[in-house]
Amino acid sequence: MLNLAKADLYRMVRTKGSYLCIGSIIVMYLLSMITNQPLVISLGYSTDVISDTTLKTDMVMLACNFNYYFLMLFPISVLIISDFSGNTVKNTLCSVTSKGKYFVFKSLFAECVSLTLFLLGNSVYYLFHRIFYGAKGSTQASVFFRILILQVPIFIAMISIFVLFAFTIRTSAVFNAVMITVPVVLSGVIGLLLFIRSTKRFAQDYLVRYDITALFDKMVQYRTDTNFVIQTVTGSIVVTVIVFAIGLRCFRKSEPLRQ
Repeated sequence: MLNLAKADLYRMVRTKGSYLCIGSIIVMYLLSMITNQPLVISLGYSTDVISDTTLKTDMVMLACNFNYYFLMLFPISVLIISDFSGNTVKNTLCSVTSKGKYFVFKSLFAECVSLTLFLLGNSVYYLFHRIFYGAKGSTQASVFFRILILQVPIFIAMISIFVLFAFTIRTSAVFNAVMITVPVVLSGVIGLLLFIRSTKRFAQDYLVRYDITALFDKMVQYRTDTNFVIQTVTGSIVVTVIVFAIGLRCFRKSEPLRQ
């Protein structure tokens, strides 16, 4: 497993997509800090707290953490799909490890790498924002990092879904196309259900409130709602476990050696 980790890290360092991902994160936060305005990648998603003048820009950027949905497509593609496209998985499963151990390792490693980028990006942004705008222009550190930590289960659940799709699709172009399309389709479906009188209440109470494409925003918006926080964190953990179990079972029964 150590050799697999070394190979994945080497691939991350050597792949242009990794630098594109990191560069995009830097540019996103740099533009936000320079303009003192939140920056959101809007594809079927909008944040409700941008217009909230009581919040500092760094707090609104926490609500915009759904940006990482698109940014994390690159490392997942590099860490998982490249093994299938490069036929590396064939040799690995034949000589090094089993399907189950391979899936568990790849899933955990992808989660760790993605989570590191997520936490590091937000933390460095907050540090420079506070230096640049001072205490008066920034959110209190304890409040900022409390919400950031509460967003971690949502992020982990999101990455677990990425991993499931990556192991299922196994082609970078198709994987990226599908994952970019998903939030747009979800937004359209929710919009349609909101338009229909008989489904409007259901859409408002459940789909809009707990839509994974907007939960980063909702965690900021409902940060003082203990019930919402508990339900969201618990739900994210449950989703992660279920998605992981489905992925593990499907991969064990699949034929990964056929390319």
